[in-house]
Amino acid sequence: MASEWNLSGIVKEDTFLKEYNRVVSLYRDLPEGMFISRLLREYKYSEPDLEETRMMCFEALKAYDDFPFGVQADLKRRVTTRKGEKLSVKLATDIYKLVSVMEGEDYCDIRKLISLSKPRPSQGKTPKQTITGADVS
Repeated sequence: MASEWNLSGIVKEDTFLKEYNRVVSLYRDLPEGMFISRLLREYKYSEPDLEETRMMCFEALKAYDDFPFGVQADLKRRVTTRKGEKLSVKLATDIYKLVSVMEGEDYCDIRKLISLSKPRPSQGKTPKQTITGADVS
């Protein structure tokens, strides 16, 4: 029944495609520095919005058949530091690098963005199973 369909997935996909196409169009039209400046202006330096686009690009890239880092790969967490670039600039630069790989650049260009830490095991410990004489047939 059409009334039972969940349209939120379709809306999210449509939103993703529009944003993806817009970012790729900027990438194709502008050199790196201008791309980053334009992205920062359009996002009004909004770190949450830039982070959302960064994650959107990374999740799309993970779906590529030749993605070499595995589906469990995560992006490194970006934080504000006292020295160096602003967080918003780091996020916009990451978006540029991710889009460049989606557009055919080498995956080694995003290697520094990928977290190498392994997922932590769950906190709950499972007891080891021991074999007793009664268990052996």
